[in-house]
Amino acid sequence: MDNLLNVRDLTMSYGTDLLYQGVGFGVAAGEKIAFVGPNGCGKSTLFQILAGQIVPDEGEVIIRGDTTLGYLAQEEKFGAHDTPRDVVARALLPVRRAIEEHTELSEKLSHVDGSEENLDQMLERQAFLQERIQKSGGWSWEHRVEEMLDRLGVTTWIDEPARNLSGGQRRRVDLARVLLESPDLLLLDEPTNHLDTTAVEWLEDWLIDHVHTLIFVTHDRYFLERIADRILEIDDDFYDYPGNFQTFMERKTHRDQVRERTEVRNKKLLEKELQWLQGSVKSQNKRSKQRLDRIDDLRQETSDWQRRVIEMPLGEPGDFSDTILSARGIWKSFDGDNLLESANLDLRPGNRLGIIGPNGCGKSTLLKILAGQERIDAGTVEEGKLTDIAFLGQDHLDVDPDTTAIEAVSQNHYVWIGDRKIHRRDYLALYLLDSRLQKMPVRILSGGQKRRLAIARAFAQNPNVLLLDEPTNDLDILSLQALEESLRTFEGCVIAISHDRYFLNRVCTAIVAFEDKKLVRYEGDYDAYRKRREATDSQKMSPTQPPPATSSPTSPSPPPPTKPGRSTPRAGLSYREKQRLEALETRIAQVEEEQQEVEDQLADPSLYQSRVDDVEPLNRRLRALQTELDELWEKWAELEERKERSS
Repeated sequence: MDNLLNVRDLTMSYGTDLLYQGVGFGVAAGEKIAFVGPNGCGKSTLFQILAGQIVPDEGEVIIRGDTTLGYLAQEEKFGAHDTPRDVVARALLPVRRAIEEHTELSEKLSHVDGSEENLDQMLERQAFLQERIQKSGGWSWEHRVEEMLDRLGVTTWIDEPARNLSGGQRRRVDLARVLLESPDLLLLDEPTNHLDTTAVEWLEDWLIDHVHTLIFVTHDRYFLERIADRILEIDDDFYDYPGNFQTFMERKTHRDQVRERTEVRNKKLLEKELQWLQGSVKSQNKRSKQRLDRIDDLRQETSDWQRRVIEMPLGEPGDFSDTILSARGIWKSFDGDNLLESANLDLRPGNRLGIIGPNGCGKSTLLKILAGQERIDAGTVEEGKLTDIAFLGQDHLDVDPDTTAIEAVSQNHYVWIGDRKIHRRDYLALYLLDSRLQKMPVRILSGGQKRRLAIARAFAQNPNVLLLDEPTNDLDILSLQALEESLRTFEGCVIAISHDRYFLNRVCTAIVAFEDKKLVRYEGDYDAYRKRREATDSQKMSPTQPPPATSSPTSPSPPPPTKPGRSTPRAGLSYREKQRLEALETRIAQVEEEQQEVEDQLADPSLYQSRVDDVEPLNRRLRALQTELDELWEKWAELEERKERSS
């Protein structure tokens, strides 16, 4: 079968940097190919070349003549007055024109008699148009536009001018556009950016069911695993890996192990060569020159390997006061629409919370509230006296775009990471921002380089609480692994908004979900959250089953306690354990009921007007109830797990 696309002898430079040289590959119909590689290696540039937006230095891109191509770039271009409805409707312009022609033709046919000269041609054209429209699902194109925008969380501002939309909102509109174009070959550059977890999972299903041939770039490892059947890596060369992401990682790990062994051998050789150089009389004979050249080669190879290692160090956090960060009964609205209604959130030592929810529900607003950057309408936000917060927003850096990277990370020559003093030049080098990049204006850096710089800037504040809004956006896999490892070993607290399910599983100790304008806490990682939500949803679908498991706004969400007198036999537990389990369930119900009463009081605006002295005792009582509830659920889960294992 002929390839839809062929790349031959492609060479491309960016300034003085050679991105790739003599590259060639083909894309066959039906393949779903992922491009991976470190930030700044030229993935987005390659996509621009494939889409015909820029011309390579050398080589050619050949697209089969009848192939249609769709492209989602990292930066979309809309007219200032375009609305999401306008932009996405243009993707269906061929179908809309076919419908218009079919309507006009049908109207003509309704007024002709059997003697019309070109009647047969008109009927043939009508049948052709009808088949084309039906294949495209185009009769209800308006509904398709609205449904696609709804799936991507755009419905609320479907008729808003593009100039009023945020960057993330505009990007979701552009994704809706390119999906509805239904091209033969689809290019997607970071399609999961700015999507919530539900939308990412929907997109995966869409690409599997509706897209035949796909080339994409993403940092989402679960997305890679589910979608890709071939992976092309841009590193020091082009590497082609047939198979899924797991196969790629296994083969890449083996390749890196071989390279590491070579590096160890090179270091030993370098030491020997240096000993020779130091112990010998410098001469200009041929043999000496050869050995000097060998030393230079070994140094270069060693330097190249060392530049691949990224670190994102975090200092040891200081002590915490009794309260770290607490939000009680908070309300927040925009333009008359409530985002949060009597929402509560408590941060306890060692917590790493993942914030999830649909686009536009208020996740970023919540983080800004906790950081003190956004006012609330009602309720309280209490920050401990020893709490030191670093905030990382979605917009990479709040600095002048002409500021150099080294100036952006710190105005001082040295930064402190815990008790470790590091020159800012060496500190940025840990983030793979070398001396050349450090001197560049921030506006010139790639998206991933800006993100690493922003993380470096936040971590250099030596916080004990990190508030991170989509920290994984634009990071390559190497950077993601370094970030995850730093956060996992950080002894402070983390609250992170993320759509990256792998990150949520690796880093988070609990998930806080936006549900009905409240914050519902689920202990455990993202997979644990999904299992509980699926169990809840399946219970709701079956009216014959007992009530589904629910989560309180400040507690985890196992199945609800059984009321006294309604217990069921529990296989695998002793009589005493059964009694203990039932007692735990009864006590959990009592604590949750009292907790709800306290939360209702804290959510009452009159409390802060006429009974101010009661606020602190109520907050203390709520914290005590939450601590007790956590302990009760832990004991309940242990017994319940034993029961399930034996059944």
